Amino acid sequence: MKPPFRVTPGVLSSAQAVKLEQQVVEVAKERDNFKEAVLAKDEEIQKLSVDKSRFQSQLTAKDREIVRLSDEKVQIANQLTAKDQRIEQLSGQLNELKLANTQASTLAAEKMQLSSRIAKLEGDVSGKDAIIKGHQDEIKQLKARPFDQLTAEKQQLSVQVINLQDSIKVKDGIIAENLKKIGELEARPIPPSAGAAAGDKAKPTIMPISTAMANIGSQVFEAQKQLKTQNFAINNVAVKLRAKADSADGTIKIFDPRSDAVAEALDEINFGISTGSGEAETPKSKVPDVQGLTVTAATRLLADKGLRIDAVTGQAPKNAGVTSGQAYKQSPAANIDADRGSSVMVIFEQ
Repeated sequence: MKPPFRVTPGVLSSAQAVKLEQQVVEVAKERDNFKEAVLAKDEEIQKLSVDKSRFQSQLTAKDREIVRLSDEKVQIANQLTAKDQRIEQLSGQLNELKLANTQASTLAAEKMQLSSRIAKLEGDVSGKDAIIKGHQDEIKQLKARPFDQLTAEKQQLSVQVINLQDSIKVKDGIIAENLKKIGELEARPIPPSAGAAAGDKAKPTIMPISTAMANIGSQVFEAQKQLKTQNFAINNVAVKLRAKADSADGTIKIFDPRSDAVAEALDEINFGISTGSGEAETPKSKVPDVQGLTVTAATRLLADKGLRIDAVTGQAPKNAGVTSGQAYKQSPAANIDADRGSSVMVIFEQ
């Protein structure tokens, strides 16, 4: 490339002129290089502008995608809410089905009991027919007897009936009086421990551990004998005794459980009593009515009858008249005989 001007000789020396021309050439080269660099930068800026436009288009598309996904998220949330409501509805229906199955089992058992009773009644009817025939024969014999004799026997029977009625009234009065006494005894509060004055620390009973076990065993044995008269039996008994044990001399201190003066930490002594196997009926208990009660109250009432609770929640009918947490259905129903230790399903309002 030619320099933009030339140095006129005569003003400078030849060496200076040559050197100055070289500098001018170098500056021209630098200028050309700078122009090329500027052109390259312009191309790069143009390219970046294109990339920027492309990225802005992509960003706009992403924004649209985000809006679309947000709408889908709202739709999915609404669908999940609907599914939860459907699951809750199906859970209530499932509980209803479980209750219906339990009631069906109860009805089947009642049907079997009724069938047995019908068979028994049919046998009783047959027996009654024989009794009626016997009475008819007696009537025929009575008709054949003299009238005066029948009149005397009738008067004698009338006197016996009057005496029996008077005796029944007396016994009814005794029974009523005893029931009144029982009610008074049940309403009477538990008296404090005998021999312990108010504020005094209760004195424990000290006895060998073997004696305590023998006493408990004898009580279980006596209970076993009484239950056998009613066709019941006790199997193995697990005993948990809380007392103060002294391992040095093999004795224990037994405190009055109603006394709050026990300051010592009590030990827990566990042992078992085997009463032998016995063929006996499973004890029965009448199912109480727990409708309208809370879970806590229903559990306590069933436990008092020796029954367990199977608590579930559901949605009561509008005319059930219960609030949240109250029972509105149960199976088996109230007053049904159930095995002690069995479960009663109770449905509570959500």
